[in-house]
Amino acid sequence: MKSIWKKILAAGIVAALAVSLAACSSSSEGETETDPASSGSAFMPADYSEYMTLGQYSGMEIEVTAIEPVTDETIQDVISGILSSQATTVMVTEGVTQDGDTITLNYTGYLNGEAFEGGSAEGATYTIGSNYFIEDLDSQLAGLTVGETYQLPCTFPDRYVNNPDLAGQEVIFEVTVTAIAGESLVPEWTDEFVEEYTEGDYTTAADFEEFIRSYLENSQLTNQQSEYLSAVWTQILENCEFNSYPEDEISDAEDYYLVALTDYYASTAVSYGMEYEDLLAVYGLSDGGLEEEARSMAEQEVQNFMAANMICRAEGLSLSNEEYQSRLNDDYYASGYASTASFVEATGQDYLVNYYLYLIAQDWAAANNTMVERAAAAES
Repeated sequence: MKSIWKKILAAGIVAALAVSLAACSSSSEGETETDPASSGSAFMPADYSEYMTLGQYSGMEIEVTAIEPVTDETIQDVISGILSSQATTVMVTEGVTQDGDTITLNYTGYLNGEAFEGGSAEGATYTIGSNYFIEDLDSQLAGLTVGETYQLPCTFPDRYVNNPDLAGQEVIFEVTVTAIAGESLVPEWTDEFVEEYTEGDYTTAADFEEFIRSYLENSQLTNQQSEYLSAVWTQILENCEFNSYPEDEISDAEDYYLVALTDYYASTAVSYGMEYEDLLAVYGLSDGGLEEEARSMAEQEVQNFMAANMICRAEGLSLSNEEYQSRLNDDYYASGYASTASFVEATGQDYLVNYYLYLIAQDWAAANNTMVERAAAAES
């Protein structure tokens, strides 16, 4: 059984699908009628009419978020963010530390006179009071003179999960504060700054500001189009009536999702230092909940592919061999495969055909419904 995650990545569909198509499924009832790899004809969509009734899928008005105008104030906010990201901090090498100061320091921790592993650093940056260090050490960092070396006795907490061997141990930290962070120097927005920041792509502030405006406007358009595609397909699925499913397709998808979810939560439990069953309980997936989640995901996948196939049948759409090969050529290399053959072997031809038919159906639906910007909420 192939790895679901490998297949998801291979297909390159995680970000592309607005409706959570993921698992790789073999087909039976919905198996494509023709294999153009051998016949040269098109992949024809499958007939799922015994399982579902296709509802309205065109001529609908789909509301989306209205695009906000990019104002001079918006541009200035971006500029301020850029300048802040390029600010430099003056490091003061004299004075006495206070709570809230960000400092650089060298420190070494000693247990029974021996430096212990993980207890030393040179040039570390730390904000006093952040409690990233153990409380005993953090509380003693205020009031230290820059440049002087101190021996600070500390006791590790009785429950110290980062290194249980140190739990409850009395240690000495040898600490030298080398500098205190002072004022932040923000550069000016000039042609010279812009040229350096963009590595010569833009030589004037005005040109770069125009690029920022265009980028923000295009980003809004892209986001709006993504919202529209997702909303169109969601409405299409809501308009469909699903009576049953081809159980072999559901079973294959469910098996893959269950393996994927099990692997995911098992590795997550390890990373959090938890028992697997305890983690499932946190997510409400105990007592068969994981199996229910896998089944739900499988049904969602099959619903999407069924609806896509039925729209393609209704509108006389198919996946030509040329388009299939073109999409493979676009996808295999980006997915890290050496050839289209290895990509198809890992991902499965039936799954790829269903996914590409979904894209064709989605594009058709986007063109044959109407995007309407949502009216602004009335001010109270």
